[in-house]
Order: sequence, then C-alpha cells, then structure tokens
Amino acid sequence: MIRQKLLPQRMKIHTTNEQGFIDTSGYFSYLNARDANHSQAQSIMGRLADQGDDLYTSNFVVAETHALILTRIGREEAARFLSSM
Repeated sequence: MIRQKLLPQRMKIHTTNEQGFIDTSGYFSYLNARDANHSQAQSIMGRLADQGDDLYTSNFVVAETHALILTRIGREEAARFLSSM
C-alpha cells in the first residue's frame, strides 16, 4: 500500500492492513527541513493521516529519535517531539 517508488530506501514506514510503523528515519526526515527526504516524508505522513491509517512506533524509536533530534537539531525541537508523543 505505501511501499512505492518514491519512498526512499532509508526512510522506513511499514504498513499492513491500514496500519503503519514509523521508525526513527521517518520521524527525523519529517521533522528536519534540511533532510534530503523531508518533502517526501511530509507527503507520505500527510497521506497516511488523510487516509486515517493507524500509525505505531516503539518506545525505543521515540528515545532514539529524541536523541537524534537533540544532537542534530536542538533542545527545543527535541522537547517538542517528546510532547507530541
């Protein structure tokens, strides 16, 4: 369903039966405007939201994404990410 050619290899969003698992690279690409896959991530996340798909992640992905945002973007964005979870 979501595995399309425009989905970058390193940005993994696995979907089955209208459910999706978002990993660290998916979140980071979505949040980081300077990431090479940012516009694709925005498009994909928007489409998933519009379709009403159930999106999932894990505590490990949240912790890993928080650490990545903290070191590469900044403290405020990392706090905003945690608050949105």
